[in-house]
Amino acid sequence: MKTHYGQISLTKLGEIKKKHPELIKEVKFKDGHTELFINIEIHDKKKPDKFGNTAFIKASVSREAEKEGVDYFVGDLKKATYNEQPTQNFPAPSSVDYDEELGF
Repeated sequence: MKTHYGQISLTKLGEIKKKHPELIKEVKFKDGHTELFINIEIHDKKKPDKFGNTAFIKASVSREAEKEGVDYFVGDLKKATYNEQPTQNFPAPSSVDYDEELGF
Protein backbone atom coordinates (compact mmCIF):
# COMPACT_ATOMS: atom_id res chain seq x y z
CA MET A 1 0.00 0.00 0.00
CA LYS A 2 1.30 3.44 -0.89
CA THR A 3 1.40 6.09 1.77
CA HIS A 4 1.14 9.75 0.87
CA TYR A 5 1.42 13.05 2.66
CA GLY A 6 0.62 16.56 1.56
CA GLN A 7 -1.59 19.52 2.14
CA ILE A 8 -5.14 20.61 1.46
CA SER A 9 -5.90 24.26 0.75
CA LEU A 10 -8.47 25.47 3.26
CA THR A 11 -8.88 28.58 1.10
CA LYS A 12 -9.85 26.46 -1.93
CA LEU A 13 -12.23 24.39 0.23
CA GLY A 14 -13.87 27.58 1.46
CA GLU A 15 -14.24 28.85 -2.11
CA ILE A 16 -15.82 25.57 -3.23
CA LYS A 17 -18.20 25.68 -0.24
CA LYS A 18 -19.32 29.21 -1.14
CA LYS A 19 -19.56 28.74 -4.92
CA HIS A 20 -20.80 25.14 -4.97
CA PRO A 21 -22.82 24.43 -1.82
CA GLU A 22 -24.38 21.46 -3.60
CA LEU A 23 -21.08 19.60 -3.09
CA ILE A 24 -21.24 19.96 0.70
CA LYS A 25 -23.16 17.39 2.70
CA GLU A 26 -24.38 18.13 6.23
CA VAL A 27 -24.48 14.99 8.36
CA LYS A 28 -26.27 14.79 11.70
CA PHE A 29 -24.85 12.28 14.17
CA LYS A 30 -26.68 10.26 16.80
CA ASP A 31 -25.42 12.53 19.57
CA GLY A 32 -27.05 15.50 17.84
CA HIS A 33 -23.98 17.31 16.47
CA THR A 34 -23.60 17.97 12.76
CA GLU A 35 -20.55 18.06 10.54
CA LEU A 36 -19.95 19.19 6.97
CA PHE A 37 -18.41 16.79 4.47
CA ILE A 38 -17.20 16.95 0.88
CA ASN A 39 -16.45 13.92 -1.28
CA ILE A 40 -12.97 13.93 -2.74
CA GLU A 41 -11.00 12.09 -5.40
CA ILE A 42 -7.27 11.35 -5.38
CA HIS A 43 -5.55 11.08 -8.75
CA ASP A 44 -1.98 10.15 -9.64
CA LYS A 45 -0.12 12.71 -11.72
CA LYS A 46 1.41 11.48 -14.99
CA LYS A 47 4.80 12.62 -13.70
CA PRO A 48 5.94 14.37 -10.52
CA ASP A 49 5.76 18.16 -10.60
CA LYS A 50 8.71 20.43 -9.79
CA PHE A 51 7.93 20.08 -6.05
CA GLY A 52 7.88 16.27 -6.13
CA ASN A 53 4.09 15.97 -5.85
CA THR A 54 2.92 12.70 -7.39
CA ALA A 55 -0.83 12.94 -6.80
CA PHE A 56 -3.54 15.55 -6.32
CA ILE A 57 -6.84 15.89 -4.46
CA LYS A 58 -9.96 17.39 -6.00
CA ALA A 59 -13.57 17.76 -4.99
CA SER A 60 -15.55 14.86 -6.40
CA VAL A 61 -18.01 16.02 -9.05
CA SER A 62 -19.87 13.92 -11.61
CA ARG A 63 -19.04 14.69 -15.22
CA GLU A 64 -22.59 15.90 -15.75
CA ALA A 65 -22.37 18.35 -12.84
CA GLU A 66 -18.84 19.55 -13.61
CA LYS A 67 -18.83 23.17 -14.74
CA GLU A 68 -16.46 24.41 -17.42
CA GLY A 69 -13.69 26.66 -16.13
CA VAL A 70 -14.22 25.67 -12.48
CA ASP A 71 -11.15 24.46 -10.59
CA TYR A 72 -12.03 21.63 -8.19
CA PHE A 73 -8.38 21.12 -7.11
CA VAL A 74 -7.81 21.32 -3.34
CA GLY A 75 -4.35 19.85 -2.67
CA ASP A 76 -1.22 17.93 -3.60
CA LEU A 77 0.33 14.73 -2.29
CA LYS A 78 3.79 13.17 -2.29
CA LYS A 79 4.70 9.51 -1.91
CA ALA A 80 6.10 8.71 1.50
CA THR A 81 8.26 5.93 2.77
CA TYR A 82 8.12 4.70 6.33
CA ASN A 83 11.43 6.44 7.11
CA GLU A 84 10.50 9.70 5.40
CA GLN A 85 8.90 12.59 7.22
CA PRO A 86 7.10 15.48 5.52
CA THR A 87 9.70 17.97 4.35
CA GLN A 88 7.58 21.04 4.94
CA ASN A 89 5.69 21.91 8.06
CA PHE A 90 3.76 25.12 7.65
CA PRO A 91 2.99 26.91 10.94
CA ALA A 92 -0.64 27.90 11.32
CA PRO A 93 -0.95 31.69 11.14
CA SER A 94 -2.06 33.03 14.48
CA SER A 95 -4.07 35.87 12.96
CA VAL A 96 -6.41 33.78 10.78
CA ASP A 97 -9.93 33.01 11.95
CA TYR A 98 -10.51 29.72 10.12
CA ASP A 99 -14.27 29.77 10.74
CA GLU A 100 -14.50 33.20 9.12
CA GLU A 101 -12.05 32.32 6.35
CA LEU A 102 -13.94 29.15 5.37
CA GLY A 103 -17.40 30.48 6.08
CA PHE A 104 -18.28 27.41 8.14
